[in-house]
Amino acid sequence: MNSFSCPVFLELGLLQKLYSLYNIVIDTINGYYDIAWVDVDIEKINNDLLDFQNRCRKLPKGLKEYDAFEELKKT
Repeated sequence: MNSFSCPVFLELGLLQKLYSLYNIVIDTINGYYDIAWVDVDIEKINNDLLDFQNRCRKLPKGLKEYDAFEELKKT
């Protein structure tokens, strides 16, 4: 049996996908605080958020059971 087919490794892979997206979302949102009002690009921010929403929807269904997934949705 391949060690990477072990359920623990599969779960770790799923969690890696979830937390990677979570970190990208948090970093992006935190970056918005550094933008001066005159430089705010609402269209870019909206596109970023739509992209995150689509990426969240494309995550494997098994991840939607995790508390961390719910936290990502709230963010």
